[in-house]
Amino acid sequence: EEAEQKRRLDAAIAAAREEDARRQEREEEMLNDGQDRAREDEGVQLDEDDSQEVSPAECIAEQHIVNAWRRTQEQQVRKELMAQEVEEEGASMSKQMSKQMSMQIDVNISDIQGPLRTIKAERSWLVADIKKILERTEKIHRGRQRLLLGDGDVDDLQPLMNLAHSGPLNFVLVVCMDKHYRIDLFMEAFQVSWRVLQFASASIRANPKIIKLALQKDWHSLAFAAPSLRTDYRMARLAVKRSGLALEVLTPEMRNDRPLVLMAVQQDCKGSSLLDWQCNFFLSLRTTLLCSKYLLLQKLKGDSAIHSARTGKP
Repeated sequence: EEAEQKRRLDAAIAAAREEDARRQEREEEMLNDGQDRAREDEGVQLDEDDSQEVSPAECIAEQHIVNAWRRTQEQQVRKELMAQEVEEEGASMSKQMSKQMSMQIDVNISDIQGPLRTIKAERSWLVADIKKILERTEKIHRGRQRLLLGDGDVDDLQPLMNLAHSGPLNFVLVVCMDKHYRIDLFMEAFQVSWRVLQFASASIRANPKIIKLALQKDWHSLAFAAPSLRTDYRMARLAVKRSGLALEVLTPEMRNDRPLVLMAVQQDCKGSSLLDWQCNFFLSLRTTLLCSKYLLLQKLKGDSAIHSARTGKP
């Protein structure tokens, strides 16, 4: 009798846990559906805003605003880094960690002709601090400097500690030509080809109106935008509206955004003719593979909205 009571109690506990798990799953689904609907409503508003034309004159006017914002943002980032430094010093850290935090970073600067110099940088420095030193030593205005790390540009507002994972930093210095630095000359060149963006100065890459115009021409241009714009939801939508394959230039977090993924699949499956079906299928398959593990699982479970977008059937 005692064993039977224990069995019933265990069964009741298991049933309660199962019911609780189902309840949590339902609540999570409701929360996700609510977030998706909010994002879709936001998307409708963004589509209306993005349908407005942007003139070269507006881009030039916006550049002055961007430059002022970046100066303010630089001060803000410095304050945050200083506060973080004070907090870490005040916390009880091991000697090893404390030593690691206080270590300087060797920043090697090269140009097309070879090595220029090595700068001993503090971990709390920004990329802007390296450019200021180069402005003094190489007599190159900070705004004209582009610093390449690997196959991409680094932005003035990026902390060095976020770039130096282990060992020294190796930057390649590129000096911007007038048409890649002066906003009026840049806009003239930009109207001929958006690809001039990949040679532009850091401040021009941070101009949202210029990036918007570039995305209306080609989704690949998002890869050349400043970090703050590469993570901007509006810019991500513009890129995905051009092609679902734009998912490959989005951040992993944005690849987790269901409305964006749904839009990407819809973009790749717009063609309805039988001759285009096979091509569209493989484009959609590639788009699917670009999504995160979570969204892949959702699709494998049979996400009805994504299934409808790909097949045209409910």
